[in-house]
Amino acid sequence: MTPIRTDSTPKQFTFKQEKLPPVVVNFQGGKVTSDAGLSLIAEIDRKLQITSRLALGFQDYRKPNKTLHPIESLLTQRIYGLIMGYEDLNDHEELRHDPMFALALGKSISQEKEQQLELFSDRTSTHTFAGNQLRLWFSSIAYVLMNALRNKCLVKTELQNAQVGTIRTKLLKLGALITITTRRVLIAINSSCPYQHIYATAYRCLQLLPNPG
Repeated sequence: MTPIRTDSTPKQFTFKQEKLPPVVVNFQGGKVTSDAGLSLIAEIDRKLQITSRLALGFQDYRKPNKTLHPIESLLTQRIYGLIMGYEDLNDHEELRHDPMFALALGKSISQEKEQQLELFSDRTSTHTFAGNQLRLWFSSIAYVLMNALRNKCLVKTELQNAQVGTIRTKLLKLGALITITTRRVLIAINSSCPYQHIYATAYRCLQLLPNPG
């Protein structure tokens, strides 16, 4: 569950060091994300049209004049959240402010066990059968996307047989600074990232996949 922010939260944190300048920490670094690898998931989803095809199976009963986000965006955010390790709906209130999620949305253990462990398919705590079934669907689609990334983009890399959690940690949970201008959106990933070569390999494989339509 996402912690609640309060007005009493300090703006700056100082750690003193003997005979050395103090270390000062704050949360004023600008548009920074810890989920830069989501760009790979969004691209393979765009090429394979997985979440967009899922959205076609849902009927939107909301009034159009009172609808802010289309069904496809809501479904995609939920599934991408599961992929990135956010199992709680409360997390999505915070993810709305993560620029990486906005960009992604356009604005050997057994596979079953892996899905339960890494994509929270065993979290069926809602009070209705339909609600629990929907959770399982979201978890299953999240697994389909991750498996597509593994099978189509990570072959002959050290992550080709890796578990979902390992792929997430090493390739998707990447710290980056996001700069948005009128000419482009720049996602500058940490220069010391040890898996740059795998990201580059995945990118090359994605470019070889045909565009939809």
